[in-house]
Formats: sequence, structure tokens, C-alpha cells
Amino acid sequence: MAISFQGLRAKEGACAGSYTSMYSLCAKPDCRGALTDVLAEITERADSIPGIEHYSCVQSRNHPDVFQVFYRRKRFFPYLLNSDSTLTRSLIRRLKKYAIRPTRDRFLPIGLVQLPHDPNRPPPKIVVSVTMIAKPDCISSMPSVLRSGRDIVHAISGTYRIEHSQSVARPEFFHTNLEWESLEAFNAYMQSPVFEQVVGPIVPKLSSRTLDILDVIGYSDKSGSPL
Repeated sequence: MAISFQGLRAKEGACAGSYTSMYSLCAKPDCRGALTDVLAEITERADSIPGIEHYSCVQSRNHPDVFQVFYRRKRFFPYLLNSDSTLTRSLIRRLKKYAIRPTRDRFLPIGLVQLPHDPNRPPPKIVVSVTMIAKPDCISSMPSVLRSGRDIVHAISGTYRIEHSQSVARPEFFHTNLEWESLEAFNAYMQSPVFEQVVGPIVPKLSSRTLDILDVIGYSDKSGSPL
């Protein structure tokens, strides 16, 4: 599913319109602090990047050397891969220096619901990242199944944002990002009857799925509008 930095430029423009990108990075031994510094520099500039609607930088709880940078734009723009920017070329070099096999996935949004934009609201504390591989005969029906449960989950206290998306390169890959006020709010959802109501119709359509809980270390949101 993941697309490496190498050779990605040739794939730019493969899809037009709104899209979501996710960078996955694993720090090299003894480089976690240095990689965190690079990600902090990117986070500081997120608000000034034209067209960014939503941005989060997160760190895995189970594997602290694993980070994700997740962002959504109104239209395609290469951001970290902008060859005209000396700054971004420098950031890429540093990411490669401190990270093992940094990869980038590009997704088409297929469903989003979130709280209205409020600049005074504290950012969410955790992101739950779910990657799913659909069975071949279930790919076409996955978007509607994912959408059917999003409003149910979003009605639960403590949810900030839920986005479902589908990989551009590998259509059988789907991703869900859920932003939560706290780990306690997510655990309450997991233990509620609603969880089975939402997940029950999805699981039979999958050949595999993975779930990771990540702490938010950088965040920006300027959208606030469901699709």
C-alpha cells in the first residue's frame, strides 16, 4: 500500500480534487528525538501551507518510534515533495536521515464527519488509526458500509473527527482515522453496544485489519465541514 519517497514525483497528479495523505515514519535507533524535532518543524508551518484543511502529527503508544503525519488538502499540492522549495528538500533529507523507510500513502476521501471548527477547542489527545484490506468481492461495497456507521460513532461523547478514505494506488486498502478527546472516551466506545453495531457489518468484508492508538503531538484544523 505504501509508496516510497523515491519515484513518487512521477505519480503526482494521479488524482485531482480533495485528497488525504499519510506519511508513516519509524525512527532509526537513537534518532527518535531528532526525528521529533523535524516533525515539530513541519507542524509549526502547517497553518501557513496554502490549502491545508486538516493536519495531525501523531506518535504510536505501542511503538513509540513510529510516527504518522496525516493531512488533507482541498486540491493536490506536493507539500513535502515540492521540488521548488529549498526548505522542503532539506526536510526530506532530514526525514530520510532519521527515519527508516519513510513512506507516503495517498487516499481518496470517502466519508468525513467532524465537530464544527472552533479555534478555542483543545486539540484531540489521541488518534485511532485503522487500516483495512477488503476482500476482492467487497471492495465496491466498502465505502457505503463505512459511511453507514460514521454518524453513529460521531454522536458519542468525546469524538472530534472521523474520516474514511480509500487508497489511490491499491483500491482494496481502506483507512479510518478517528480523533478522540481522550483515551477514556475511546475505551468507553469500545465497551459500548454501539461498537459492535458499527464494526459488525464491516468485519466480514475484510481479509485483514490493523489498529493503532497514537498520541497527538501536533495538530491543526481549519475545515469543520462534513463531506
